[in-house]
Amino acid sequence: LRAEDTVARLGGDEFVVLLGEIPGPTVAANIAQKLLDTLSSPLLIEEQQQSVSVSIGISMFPDDGRTLRELMSNADSAMYHAKKMGRANHQFFAPEMNAAAGERLKLEQALRRAMDNNEFELHYQPKINVASGAVVAMEALVRWRSPERGLVPPNEFISVAEEIGLIIPLGAFAGVLGPSLNQ
Repeated sequence: LRAEDTVARLGGDEFVVLLGEIPGPTVAANIAQKLLDTLSSPLLIEEQQQSVSVSIGISMFPDDGRTLRELMSNADSAMYHAKKMGRANHQFFAPEMNAAAGERLKLEQALRRAMDNNEFELHYQPKINVASGAVVAMEALVRWRSPERGLVPPNEFISVAEEIGLIIPLGAFAGVLGPSLNQ
């Protein structure tokens, strides 16, 4: 980064990079790529190789916001989009991201309510030995039966549950209600 740029830690693993005046989005993209390349390089910590994945959301003044709050919110939406695109990349804010971020927030809130209202259920799937045809185990799969959405497939909620910390209670739910059926 340049001397006129600022890096600040928001909390946890979120940081903000505020670039001083730049000629346009190409420079922002180049800086984001340099950050990705630098931060994605493995680190050696106590003789253990460690890696981090980085997702960067970019919002540009004045097109993406005129206040710090708007710029931060829009950069956050772009960052979540970058995560959704497979991490280790950067994405520029686009207005349709706010709609997606709003839907995600609704999903987060609905998942928390579902946990409080015991809307999850277990479905069992047999594991079969192909050679003998015998059932050798059962897999307990958590499903969400939402009053508004019906039976929600796990690919629509598991990744969000992981990100907001509900995956551990869901796993505990499956462990408590799902007996070990391995033979």
